[in-house]
Amino acid sequence: MARFVVELRYLDPDRRTEVRPQHLVYVRDLAARGSVVSAGPWADGTGSLTIYDTATEDHVRRLVADDPYTVAGVVELVSLREWTPVVHREL
Repeated sequence: MARFVVELRYLDPDRRTEVRPQHLVYVRDLAARGSVVSAGPWADGTGSLTIYDTATEDHVRRLVADDPYTVAGVVELVSLREWTPVVHREL
């Protein structure tokens, strides 16, 4: 498995509020299955960061494409990069 860091930008704040419950169910399910390590919005509300643990970049792209936020046009992909963590602290 590999780690990928995805940054999304919010495009429609009102639509985001409407779709947020479905998005949270989706991301929490991915976390329960081990595909999402951590996720959350930027403090300024402009977007979010998610760390995925998946086999391939294509798999991450499919997960992002299936996210209710993406389906509803709430977000756009800013960046997707493979990441190699060296230091980790339990939260």
